[in-house]
Amino acid sequence: VNTKITTTSNFGQGNAPSTTGSDYTILIPGPSIKRNTDLSQASGYAFVGTVIGKGLGNAPTAFSITGQNHIDTSLADLNDFLDEYSLSHANLASSTVPGPSTDLAGATRFTSASCVYQDQIYVLGGDTAIPAGTCSSDHYAVSATGTWTNKTSVPTQGYAGARSGHRALATDTRIYLIGGGDNSVSPNFATNIVQIYDPSLNSWGSVGAVMPGARRDHAAWILGTSIYVMGGYDGTGAATNTFWSYSTTGNSWTVKTPFADTYTRQACAVVNGELYMIGGVKNGVATNEVWRYDPITDSWAAKAAMPISTQYHRAIAISGMILVMGGHSASGTTARQLFLYNPQRNAWSTLATPPMYPIRSGIFESIAGIGHYIGGVTVRAGVESV
Repeated sequence: VNTKITTTSNFGQGNAPSTTGSDYTILIPGPSIKRNTDLSQASGYAFVGTVIGKGLGNAPTAFSITGQNHIDTSLADLNDFLDEYSLSHANLASSTVPGPSTDLAGATRFTSASCVYQDQIYVLGGDTAIPAGTCSSDHYAVSATGTWTNKTSVPTQGYAGARSGHRALATDTRIYLIGGGDNSVSPNFATNIVQIYDPSLNSWGSVGAVMPGARRDHAAWILGTSIYVMGGYDGTGAATNTFWSYSTTGNSWTVKTPFADTYTRQACAVVNGELYMIGGVKNGVATNEVWRYDPITDSWAAKAAMPISTQYHRAIAISGMILVMGGHSASGTTARQLFLYNPQRNAWSTLATPPMYPIRSGIFESIAGIGHYIGGVTVRAGVESV
């Protein structure tokens, strides 16, 4: 995604074809383009590339996108489409795509916590067998070259270190492990603890201020020095609608306005300083709803729904957009699709099918613009396996 957009004739700086009604063709060299290129500043370069659309007239006001059956009406819209084109034509099934080349270290697992810290994916705990309830406290990190490193296991600090359904979030210097639980620890189905890990020392420090309530399978985001937690199951296993924020600098929680409905098992991502909550279980039923939270106005807005209703899926922010993978539908079908959401267009696309069995409950993170899906539960001939 580093190639400048070009055209067969001068396109930018007022140099579109001078004859009213004449055609010009947008070309790109291969599958990749530069995101958010300002087309109005793209002076004309001519070479053979991939034809993806035509414009009409001497002003770039309308674009007929090849094979898309719609008309884009602005340069901004065209750039948005080109973003989607670039991602949707990535070599998702190619063995040459960089990424972990070795399997997850230690036992197989699902519903683990994960985050990215200094170009490494950290994987913490999770369930190790079906049915859920056999949890791990193992802690690993993997680099973009596929090298796994064993880290200090999650300690017992007011609740067992071995658990699942927790969330990991990284600042510039620390990793915060939020909530989680263990099905075998009845009636304490979930915990409210906040554990803090120092990657530079490979050590766990004292716990942070506890959450206002116990939570697992919740949504969690980090934005600057603030962590946000929404929904999830409480210590009794009941779904919740709470929304809280935590200051990593002040070590304190703030109770915010709750949702009208309960949500659990959501996917979440941060794009352009805004929080996105995607799918999950709403009031006990899998949903395809998408919500965006603006921390500046402290307000939520409904966005375009996902193509399917799903839970146990994962999302990553990449190139200003959101990729969603895996999950478990309302009908009980485990998903194999890969979906792309464009916040600027408020629109979803279905991308190439990943080269794997249908999968749920894994982790999905990105390093240097490459997505990595690790672990999870696959379905082969109707049988689930970890």
